[in-house]
Amino acid sequence: MALLDDLETVSKSSYECSIKRVLKQLSAKESAALTKLIDDPDTSPTSLSRVLTKNGFEISRQTIHRHRRRGIKDIGCTCP
Repeated sequence: MALLDDLETVSKSSYECSIKRVLKQLSAKESAALTKLIDDPDTSPTSLSRVLTKNGFEISRQTIHRHRRRGIKDIGCTCP
């Protein structure tokens, strides 16, 4: 019975994608341009990460890769 009681106290994750957080902070024009680059497989995640970091957004290339795989269970971003 103790385990069941303890399981009820486990909190839900409040994780929000880093890319989604950045997109919320940008203007509509900037957000659209960034989304277009993220969704373009020919855009280098490393280069994009450098540009974002230079502009105050700490986003790694791995985060960009994960966001590109959104919707793929267990390996992709949780964004729709």
